[in-house]
Amino acid sequence: MTVDESPDRPNAGRILVVDDTPENLAILTQLLRSQNYHVRSALSGKRALQLALHEAPDLMLLDIRMPEIDGYEVCRQFKERPELKGIPIIFISAMTDTEVKVRTFTTGGVDFISKPFEAEEVLARVRTHLALHAIEQELERRLGVRTRELAESETRYRTLIEKSPNLIYSMSPGRGHLYANRRFKEVLGIGAEWFREHPERWWVRIHPEDRLRVEAAMTQAPERGRHYDLEYRILDAGGQWRWFHDRSIDIRTGPDGVIVDSLATDITDLRKQQAEMEHLAYHDLLTDLANRKKLLASLDLRITAGEPFALLLLDIDRFKDINDALGHAAGDLLLLQVARRLQVQAAGPADLVARLGGDEFALCLGDASLATAREVAAKVLAGFDQPFSLEGLRVKVGASIGIVAHPTDEGAAAELLMRADVAMYAAKRRLGGYACYTSDSGRHSAFRLELLSEFSEAIDQGQLVLHYQPKIRLHDNSVSGVEALVRWQHPRHGLLPPGEFLPMVETSDVIGKLTHWVITAAAIQLRSWYDQGLRIPIAVNLSARNLVDDSLPGWVAQVLEKYQVPLGGMEFEITETAMMVDIERTLTTLASIARLNVGFAIDDFGTGFSSFSFVRRLPHLASLKIDRSFVAPMRTNPVDAVVVNSMISLALGLGVTAIAEGVEDQETLTALRVAGCPEAQGYFIARPMPAPQAEQWLLEKTAGS
Repeated sequence: MTVDESPDRPNAGRILVVDDTPENLAILTQLLRSQNYHVRSALSGKRALQLALHEAPDLMLLDIRMPEIDGYEVCRQFKERPELKGIPIIFISAMTDTEVKVRTFTTGGVDFISKPFEAEEVLARVRTHLALHAIEQELERRLGVRTRELAESETRYRTLIEKSPNLIYSMSPGRGHLYANRRFKEVLGIGAEWFREHPERWWVRIHPEDRLRVEAAMTQAPERGRHYDLEYRILDAGGQWRWFHDRSIDIRTGPDGVIVDSLATDITDLRKQQAEMEHLAYHDLLTDLANRKKLLASLDLRITAGEPFALLLLDIDRFKDINDALGHAAGDLLLLQVARRLQVQAAGPADLVARLGGDEFALCLGDASLATAREVAAKVLAGFDQPFSLEGLRVKVGASIGIVAHPTDEGAAAELLMRADVAMYAAKRRLGGYACYTSDSGRHSAFRLELLSEFSEAIDQGQLVLHYQPKIRLHDNSVSGVEALVRWQHPRHGLLPPGEFLPMVETSDVIGKLTHWVITAAAIQLRSWYDQGLRIPIAVNLSARNLVDDSLPGWVAQVLEKYQVPLGGMEFEITETAMMVDIERTLTTLASIARLNVGFAIDDFGTGFSSFSFVRRLPHLASLKIDRSFVAPMRTNPVDAVVVNSMISLALGLGVTAIAEGVEDQETLTALRVAGCPEAQGYFIARPMPAPQAEQWLLEKTAGS
């Protein structure tokens, strides 16, 4: 497609716009025409070349990413043609990383505009480069003039040179600077005469890291007839380092040797912008710590160099609760304070602290062993014992740390980070502290990390289902209730049992969302069964995190009221271990739920550390579920038989029901009846079943009784 400006409008310059996106093409064309530029446009590089060969533009705006041939190739083809190579090309792209921008200039571009672009920036850059192009064309033409009009041309030439926004100068390798325009002195604060008196002063003021390269290019290349194009640092009169983009325009040989005319652009501000952009690319915006990208790059360098190091991955416990309760401003303040405390531990010159996103931080300890990493982890966690000050509130939070050590733990940077993440989740399962990665952590491998990342979306998309496992009364085989057990109908992996995903979900923030879903789904099913005459209570499991969630009782009350759950229709099962995490908060939460006439069962009883006095403090306790590890071997192991009998007696003494778990054969069921156990549950009685199958089983069971 080609669009030309109307001939009756004044022409401010010929511009060729190349972009394969019609919308971008239209926006740029309209913007440039509003400034009276003569605009032509092309949707491809091939068409752009045809248009330029027909009528060369003064400036080209060129998109990088295009089909067939990209912007870099288009630029290369232009530079290969003598009639087109002098056209300044401004690249336009949404890709803004440093590598892309560097390639922009090395390919032959004069500038770079990021998408989405700002109108003022586009117009400013267009004006600048059109002016520069005009000056350069005029300069090259004037320098080539060998006619009788030399004096008049020289006057016009000097006027253009003196008014140029660039530094233009002539230099002889042997005699120093012969001429420099006004801009030269404006930028450096030093005129050409100062360098002409003592030519070595020029080389002394060039940065030591650039000096040999620049001196070789400016002295040796011209003597061989070769041009140079350099970027280097030079010291101005005020003692500041300035960045120059310096390129030779003309090389000629006079009576006193080679003379080079050069054009230099002060790119100090551009370099600062590039440095700022690079800093942003490798640092966290909130804390200014290194980000994930910089951490991985640092780890790769250490691994390649064979340097030993330890990597600590830290996750703040209950950060979401703080964000929800106090707001994001308080959450950001907490992250900043955590960052400062971690930086105190990064005392070594090779240490690096990074924020990976959210509430995850990493601490890389240079030349550190696993033992050193453990010591530092203990110090970091000890630092968390001190409350954080958040907008006038003193808040105490915990943290979980995963540790890997190289070269003990081998692998690429990303793999080591993943292992540290696995170890961190192992620490979370222990409800805080630190954990070192071991091969046993493999069961929480990348597959389960992938599942965890998908789990929240799985809840939203209805991929979870509840299966129900019945419990029976042993004196008459009647049904006493069912336990709701979650399954995941994964779109790729099929039906997943809870062991595949629950251990990691229970240590993550998504456990609250899962619990809400299970309670709601169980309440809906309970209401449906009660309406059909199946008055079967449903038990739902609660995790350790649920027991310290102050909002859970209120939410349960809403669900019970919304679905009109009858009294005694729902109970919650909690493990001994979960109850012992934060006893006082657990008792407060359970007491609030108990006031809703919801009963509790202690699950896996006998495997935890609860005492008789603690069990007596539990409100609305309905049953003790004797763990399968005691029930299964009770017929062959007298010790286990004694334990089971003792638990049955304990339940009787507390006035609650004992329920034996894991009944898998008739002999065990008979032994439990003989022992006087009131209720039982297990595969021999019934496996967990989907709701329709469970409903049919319950109907048949209740009809038979």
